[in-house]
This record gives sequence, C-alpha cells and structure tokens, in this order.
Amino acid sequence: MSVSAQPALRQVRPTELIVPAGRGGPLDVTANILAEAMGRQWRQRVSLQHTAGAVPGALAVARSNPDGSRIGLASPALCINAALRDSLPYSTLADLAPVCQLGNFEYGIFVNPALPVRDVAELIAYVQRARQPVRYASPGVGTGSHLAAESLAHEAGLKLEHVPFPTNGAAEKAVADGQIGILFNGLVASVSETRKLPVRLVALMGERRVADAAGVSSVAQVLPGFEFTGTLGVIAPRGLPFGLLRRLGQDITEMVNEPGIRRRLAEVGTEVVASSPDEYESRLRADIARWRLVGRITQVRLR
Repeated sequence: MSVSAQPALRQVRPTELIVPAGRGGPLDVTANILAEAMGRQWRQRVSLQHTAGAVPGALAVARSNPDGSRIGLASPALCINAALRDSLPYSTLADLAPVCQLGNFEYGIFVNPALPVRDVAELIAYVQRARQPVRYASPGVGTGSHLAAESLAHEAGLKLEHVPFPTNGAAEKAVADGQIGILFNGLVASVSETRKLPVRLVALMGERRVADAAGVSSVAQVLPGFEFTGTLGVIAPRGLPFGLLRRLGQDITEMVNEPGIRRRLAEVGTEVVASSPDEYESRLRADIARWRLVGRITQVRLR
C-alpha cells in the first residue's frame, strides 16, 4: 500500500467484499484470491459476504455507507441486468462507483465426450446436421453463458434449444452425465479442474489464450471477428470520496499485478487488466451498450 493511502484506509472498519453469488462457485474462488491479497496489503481482516445473485449483491453495495468499508465484486451480470431488465432497485451508474476492472475471462463451449465433436468447426457442422434444435445447458437465463450461446446461434445460423440450470455445477453435471450434449459456460474456474470432469472443452469464444487451453479451437477461426468475453471488477457506493476511490483502485491494481496473484487469477481463467476507476466506468458503459445490443439480436429479455 502506498504511504499516502494508509491514513484514509486506517479510518475505515475491516473491509467487507460482497460476492454476488453463493459459496463454492467460480466467483467465490476469485473473491477468495482477492480477499487474501487485500488482507495482506491492508493488514486488516477482509470478510466475504455472499448474496443470492447479482441484483442483491449490487443493491447491498449501493446501500452501503460510502466510507470504503464495503466494496463488491462485479461480474458480467451487473451490466447484463442494467441492459436487459426493465427495472432494478438501484441505478447501476448513478448508485455504484467503479473502483477497478480486475480482468476479463473467456466463455467456453464444452461437450459430453460421447458427442462426435472436437473443435468449433465440428460443433457447428454437428448442429447443422441435426433435424431438431440441439439442446445446450447454461447456468441460467440471462447469464453471459446463455447470451454467448444465443449470439453464436445467431451468427452461425444454428438451431439451439436452451436448457437453463440454477448453478454452474448443475449445468456441468447435466452434460457430464449425458443428459445434455453441449454446455456454454464462463471460464472463471480452473481449466485444469474443469478438465477433470467428464466433459471436453472444444472451443473458446474469445481470441486470446487461456491457461491450460493450448490447442483448443476459437470460434473466431470459423467466424472471423467473433469475440465474447466477460468482465470482472470491483465496485463501491457512488458517494465514496473520489480520493479514497482512487486509492482503493490503485491498491487493488498493485495487488492483482503482483506475479503470484496474476498467476493465480490466470489459473482460474482471468486475464488481469487492472484499470483505473475512469477506465472501468467507460468499460461498464460500453458493456451495458454491448449487452443491450446482444439482447436485441438474440431477443433475450429479463424480468
């Protein structure tokens, strides 16, 4: 921590990090890495507070005292909800302040090993040959995974049928057990751990490489320019003084740029970006516009 940041941060209570998901999921893994780094750098206890989804999580942050004692982890659902829901109990850009973009992650396409598909070209050909829409699993309606699948279907002219599940684990299990052949999911979980499951990663939906994913095809190889990635960041109540907001952003940027933290985040599928508050706010605005466009194209709307 920089010397100038120490006095302000010592005035706040032990930090709470709001995690907009349940325990044990992909976001929980990232949150634990971040909380450990915060605890070491700030020399104070950082507790994780889990909520039942992105809307309660963002609301908890928005209603917090703007003193730096409570911040939140933001997943793509923050911007998806802003773009595709008719109403929210908070205003995303008016009630929440961007602290720092942590990084980006890819969405992947997995299949049951019994499916005769080993890359994206074979996947597209398999779906095109089918007489009926091919079913795919995702961790829920309106998730980035769902919208990624529908975007691919639109771009490639595929007939897919969405089967939503309440959690990542439930969706993965359905594909591993052979109930459903295809899974679309974010790679905010160790690719190495995912490969221990009886499912096969056949394609990445972005254009960058992910740890342990060498040799995996990219959708862009068949559909040039196609890229579908998710954003992770840290948010705070909008009333947080700008000086403290900036110092928090600087501290978190330093944390995630440490080689050990960068490596751990890469292992769970996150490419560190570590932007400033202003840069992250610009990214949030761009993401809301992007998800709104995806919603119009795919005709997905949330209630």
